[in-house]
Amino acid sequence: MYSSRIRYVLGFHGCDQTLCNKAVLGDIDIAPSSNNYDWLGNGIYFWERDPERALSYAQFLKRNPQRGNPIHIPAALGAVIDMGFCLDIIDPVYHKEVKEAFEELKKEYKAEGKKLPENKIKVEKGAPKLRELDCAVLECLHRSRVRKNLPPYDSVRGVFWEGQPLFPGTVVRERSHVQLCIRNPLCIKGYFIPKGVF
Repeated sequence: MYSSRIRYVLGFHGCDQTLCNKAVLGDIDIAPSSNNYDWLGNGIYFWERDPERALSYAQFLKRNPQRGNPIHIPAALGAVIDMGFCLDIIDPVYHKEVKEAFEELKKEYKAEGKKLPENKIKVEKGAPKLRELDCAVLECLHRSRVRKNLPPYDSVRGVFWEGQPLFPGTVVRERSHVQLCIRNPLCIKGYFIPKGVF
C-alpha cells in the first residue's frame, strides 16, 4: 500500500568510448549480459546515479580484459531509464516472491540431483564477485512468472554491498552501490554522455 514505485532514473554503464558514441548516436543498442554469475539475472546493467563508478568499472575492464568487447578507451554511458514494472529487491514488498523462487529452485535442483549454485564472495586477483546463486534464483523467479502467466518484470534493482568498512565497527561499505538490471530494452529511453566524466 505504501510502497513507492520508481519511474525514471539515470543509469550509467561502463564501456568503451566507441560503443558509448555509437549508442548515443543511435547506431547500436547495448547488448544484455547473460552470464550465470550476474547477480540480478540477465539484462543490461547500470549503476544508478553513479557515472564515476561506471567509468571506474570500464577502467578495471581495460586493465583486466574479459571475454567480449575489449575496452581501449574507458567511458561511462548515461541512460534515461523508465524502470517500468520493477522487481525492486530493496523493497520488502518483493522479498516473499524472491524467497519463494529460492525454494522453487532448491526443488528443481533436488529433482535433478544437482547441487545448488553458490555465490563466490571471495575476490581473487581483482576479479569481480561471482553471484551464481543470486542469478539462478532471480532467473527462476522470472521463469516462474512466465509459467503462471504473470506479467514479466521489466527491470530489477538492488543494493550491492562491496568494499571495506568506512570505519571500524560499521556495516557501511566504501564501494556499495545500487545496480539496475534492465530486462526490457524498451525501458531505455535514450543515451547520453555525462558531463565531467572522462
